Amino acid sequence: MKYKPIKTVVFTTVFDGIELFFNDFLESLELQTYKDFSLVIANDNFSKLNTYTNKSSIKDIHVIDVDSAPAENRVIGIKECIDLGADIIIFADSDDTFDKNRVETVHKYLLDKSFDILINDINICSSELKILNKNYFSKRLKNNYLIKFKDILNSNFCGLSNSAIKTNLIKNTSIIANDPFDWMLFSCLLLKSPKAVYTNETSTHYRQHNSNFIGMCNMVNDDKLKHSIDIKAKHYKILGKNNDSLEELSEYFNKISSMEREELKNYYEYCYSNYHKNSFWWEEAKKMEF
Repeated sequence: MKYKPIKTVVFTTVFDGIELFFNDFLESLELQTYKDFSLVIANDNFSKLNTYTNKSSIKDIHVIDVDSAPAENRVIGIKECIDLGADIIIFADSDDTFDKNRVETVHKYLLDKSFDILINDINICSSELKILNKNYFSKRLKNNYLIKFKDILNSNFCGLSNSAIKTNLIKNTSIIANDPFDWMLFSCLLLKSPKAVYTNETSTHYRQHNSNFIGMCNMVNDDKLKHSIDIKAKHYKILGKNNDSLEELSEYFNKISSMEREELKNYYEYCYSNYHKNSFWWEEAKKMEF
């Protein structure tokens, strides 16, 4: 019997302004110890893309032009990966870089160990890629930790630059184009109870810069709290269409956002006093426990 070879695709999006970081991104892929992968790029009006890809040693690069909202562009890109016959999609932000064993480690877990989802550690870096906080997620997650939906119910550590999936999880599945796209995508996937695991055996170098609107800076303020409250109200509303407990969370955060100033001040003080230094994405806004 002749077996179909495994097709691995690294998927990213690019946009105008990414030229400051894109060489670093491509170089980190070119240096991968396992090189049998394709690169799919959803190009959102980055006019200089060809000047970079033409010089790259990556043999198989597919570019699709997109011009929609960021979440919709990612849905288009994922569908393109599936249409190309991808068995594995490795998500990668084009302003980040990666340990040289990232693709190899993805194969180890998704093929050799038969997991469906792999989430890897991140190093928080400056815009010049100086490491500011090494092994950020491993300060709270152990290697080979088995990830369940409950682990990302209140916050997220499954990003679009430190994750990989088997495509059979999302084939013939409606992908919700909601921001933050990564939290919605992995919430929907983990609700299916796949085999998902965290590893510290490889890392993404998560670059902090002025255009990185979310970031991971170990600080919280009123604006960040308000943004997180609004994000959670919408996120839980979409997820809660067939889940009463998630719908209740949406109602809770909608109620928070409509509080009077003095009541809201008390809520903010609660969040500040319970803020976790090594917080995950969207963790700053909390449900008050009495």
